[in-house]
Parts: sequence; C-alpha cells; structure tokens
Amino acid sequence: MPIYADRPSPFICVVCGSEQPKSWCDPAHVPYPPLCWSCEQYGWRRGPITRNPDQRLAKQIGALAEAISTEANQRLWRITHA
Repeated sequence: MPIYADRPSPFICVVCGSEQPKSWCDPAHVPYPPLCWSCEQYGWRRGPITRNPDQRLAKQIGALAEAISTEANQRLWRITHA
C-alpha cells in the first residue's frame, strides 16, 4: 500500500492555471505541485491512469515536457506565419 504525500500548500497549475488542491480531493488524487491531477493524468496521455506516487512523478515529467513542446510549437508557428 503506497504512502501518500501530505496535502500541499495551495498552488496554481502551470499548465491549465486552476487553483489547487481542491477541498474535496481524495488523498490518492491530491495534486503534486506544479501540476493538477487532471493535467498530470489526462492532459497528455502518458501511460495508464495511476495513483502510484512514483509513477505519478514520471507522468508529471512527461506532461511538463509535452506542455513545453506544445507551447514552443505554437510560438514557432506564430513567428513563421506572422
């Protein structure tokens, strides 16, 4: 049985900008800063949805990398098509 981290201090998700953590979070679904649960698990599908803390950190790295890549591609497109 995994030991879940303590509830984090309030923060804003770096991808979607929503305030976290929600007051109704299940301890297994508490977001790890800087991403909310939704962006971490659903935003960029990197493997199955999981509550395992170690796998969640790996999914956060993948979601952050994909968000940075998407933002870079959008800026590049704006520069080349301006």
